Amino acid sequence: MRPAAIGPFKIERELGRGGMGEVHLARDTRLDRQVAIKALPAHLAQDPDRLARFQREAKVLASLNHPGIGAIYGLEEANGHQYLVLEYVEGETLADRLAKGPIPVDESLPLAKQIAEALEVAHEKGIIHRDLKPGNVMITPDGVVKVLDFGLARTEEGTPSSSATLAKPDSPTVTSPARVQHSPTIPGAIMGTAGYMSPEQARGKPVDKRSDIFSFGCVLYEMLTGAQPFAGETVADAIGATLHKESDPQLLPTSTPRRVRELLTNCLAKDKRNRLHDIGDARLELDRAIGGREWSAAAGSTASPQRSRTGAVGAACVLVVLAGGIGWLAASRLTRAVPAAPPQVFHVSTTVQSKPPFRSLVGISPDASFVVYAAWPELDPDSTKPEGVLVVRRLDRDETSIIQGTEGARTAALSPDGRWLAFCSAKDRAGTKFSLKKVAIDNGRSSGKPETICDLTQGRQFQLGWTSDREVVFAPEMGTTIYAVAASGGEPRVILSEERSEGIEGWERFSPLVPGRSLLVTHVSIAGEKIKVNTEVIDLATGARRMVLPDAGTAQLVTDTLQGGNLLVALRADMAGLVAVRFDLGELRTLGDPVRAWSGNPASAFSLSISGTLALSTQPSDLSDRRLAWLDDKGQPQPIPGPTRAFSEISVSPDGGRVLANLEVSSPDDLSSELWVQDLTRRTSTRIPIQGFAMGLMWSPDGQRIVHGSFAKDQFSILERPASGAGEAVKMFTMPLAEQTFLQPSAWSPDGKLLAIVPTDMKINRSDVLMLEQEAGSQQWKATPYLNSPADKHALRFSPDGEWVLFCSVESGRHELYVQRFTGAGSGVRDAAGGRVQLSTSGHDGAAWWSPDGKEIRFIDGDKQVMSMQMRTEPTLSASLPKTLYSIKELKTRNFSWSHDGRLMVILEGENERTNRIDLVVNFMEEIRAKLSTAK
Repeated sequence: MRPAAIGPFKIERELGRGGMGEVHLARDTRLDRQVAIKALPAHLAQDPDRLARFQREAKVLASLNHPGIGAIYGLEEANGHQYLVLEYVEGETLADRLAKGPIPVDESLPLAKQIAEALEVAHEKGIIHRDLKPGNVMITPDGVVKVLDFGLARTEEGTPSSSATLAKPDSPTVTSPARVQHSPTIPGAIMGTAGYMSPEQARGKPVDKRSDIFSFGCVLYEMLTGAQPFAGETVADAIGATLHKESDPQLLPTSTPRRVRELLTNCLAKDKRNRLHDIGDARLELDRAIGGREWSAAAGSTASPQRSRTGAVGAACVLVVLAGGIGWLAASRLTRAVPAAPPQVFHVSTTVQSKPPFRSLVGISPDASFVVYAAWPELDPDSTKPEGVLVVRRLDRDETSIIQGTEGARTAALSPDGRWLAFCSAKDRAGTKFSLKKVAIDNGRSSGKPETICDLTQGRQFQLGWTSDREVVFAPEMGTTIYAVAASGGEPRVILSEERSEGIEGWERFSPLVPGRSLLVTHVSIAGEKIKVNTEVIDLATGARRMVLPDAGTAQLVTDTLQGGNLLVALRADMAGLVAVRFDLGELRTLGDPVRAWSGNPASAFSLSISGTLALSTQPSDLSDRRLAWLDDKGQPQPIPGPTRAFSEISVSPDGGRVLANLEVSSPDDLSSELWVQDLTRRTSTRIPIQGFAMGLMWSPDGQRIVHGSFAKDQFSILERPASGAGEAVKMFTMPLAEQTFLQPSAWSPDGKLLAIVPTDMKINRSDVLMLEQEAGSQQWKATPYLNSPADKHALRFSPDGEWVLFCSVESGRHELYVQRFTGAGSGVRDAAGGRVQLSTSGHDGAAWWSPDGKEIRFIDGDKQVMSMQMRTEPTLSASLPKTLYSIKELKTRNFSWSHDGRLMVILEGENERTNRIDLVVNFMEEIRAKLSTAK
């Protein structure tokens, strides 16, 4: 039995155990910090060999002082037992991370480099780890690697264990219980972990630092492929594979750099004489692969913060040189001064201590000294639930700071001179009133408090930009009117106002063409399910429009300071990369054909500095790695067997045995999606044929029919069809596209006679609730208003007996959940007889669940907590206080659905869905010039 305390260390709970020790979490009462306490199991404490190794670990760790190696704080003794006091490292082991699958190349290499750095420090002190494996590597929330468990370590001058007993099935290293059976460590003459130990280690021969290099190669291979290079069902099988089989290079991702492939070959050589001799050489090879041209071409999803900081420092040095030389280049107009430097990619960290998470790029300053981006904040349940915060990142030093006063920012734009940042933010908790503000940026830092420019109406989302350094331009999303207002404040003026066409159209991304005179804009239109994106020029004096670049948007005018003239750089309409074309500023026309200037993962935003440095953020090109999972009673996801797909929305059938899923379809020109019914028991899937785009999935109470919203053929509709997919869909309700009213079903009444639907006016982004009821003796459905007060309302659900309804409203100034008696369609007012009761107290996010017996309601509050409350309807309506069941705040989920028994099914995001970095491309103008020189 473990003691309650060891000296000043109060034991809290067990962290893990294995053959070589038990580890507990403890609190250092003197320094008020958490530590890890490691002790030998009682049945091994009297083994002189094991005890000697345990004491040796303390000495080994004490000699290693490196941020990549778990530190030792002391050695304690209590009741005849010895205990190591170690640094407590928060995060997950590399083994836990690999349990989710392989790690992307651009994330694996920076992590591997950190492991190599830690081993290099140990090897320089003559210390060999001898048990390097994923279970002994921790990754902190900040992306910092910590190599742990030097319990098998020894110095090169030392001697291995003298024990010559046969291998036992226990493990002398500390692993999590879930990993022990997969990582058997063999005590006695053979010490290490089968599947990771070197051939000489497996044979019980003397080892040196090249054994660690072999293990390092095994770890790196597994990071990239998700599979051990020398796996086996038993320890003997794994050792046999290590001795006699080669790793399979075909399993490596195609984007693996050539240097890394060669490094793996050199690390995994069977004969240590042919193996890489120094782990420092591996570190150098990884560094070259990360920063080299070959690596930049394969740049993908997520870079670790540690690598990002290194890349930022390298980028800063280049940026300072470029910024200082721009004036000289412009003045001399030399076309062949020195050979052009090739473009180089650096990755800039976009997090502050990994928080707040990166959302989108705003822009890069003209001198490339800083970038501004939007991030998701850590939400406080008592806050106004801001949707974003703005962050400035210096590029000449490792300095990132949140811009105070920008909480709740939705969109933002950096002024052409880089001195001001305009942004749109909510004025109230519900997000129904907005204002346009600005904040000063001085030398890459925010200066002073934000100032209000004007209030905004006619929408909830606004596109922002600048016509010059002194005037801000904005437009409501999906609106046809563009406004401008002096940056110093005042009344907005109309630049352009047009009658709406038959389809949906709107404006995005404004940037000055000729400051104060003309504006580059992106025009987006949707008609007949087709999406068109074009770049246009608007004359600020007359409002005249002129299309200058078809099939591309988010354009920016760039002056070629080296060769003269102007360029337009824009995102291709299919978001597959950037295009560039020469531009005649006098005639307002392009010269020649656009060329592809940059390719890679689809770009979501870009910004180009005067110095020719490109800041670029990307989005994942493949969403097919999403998975369905049930949440257990602790909120932990339990993946559902079946293929991963691009799930975007789900609905669980009433019996819980099927799920209706909407899949995202990658199409730059069309709004389309796919509907599938997945049988969870038989693990089969049936495709439901649809046209256009589906949203708002729902099952009928008997599970025989499905209903969903639809956008197809210039109409928003509510469609009903058999769940089997057979037969034609029935159109229950329709609104023409010109009305811009988005339709979704909300709930069936228990008897299936009423369907609540939610129309959303996209012009003002406000939702109401209608009831659809089939007319007697007819196949036609009649719509009756139910909830149509000025406050936004949605997410209605019926009670099991149909006597009550739940719904969400912002009438209090925040999204909250209410319940009231249902007295029929058209009666959605405060019912004097039954009353209305507010259920949630900290916001409401998404639909709610009502238990079949009507006694419990579950919902997700504004802080992503799953809440439960007990309900009574007799003699009067009453509810208990909400009780927290679990939190889903940390889960990366896309959508969820309640099952009949109150469980949540969720869509888990794929590993690479959210980008958390900005790519800086230095010397990008050289890339453009080279490609334009060969264009027509």
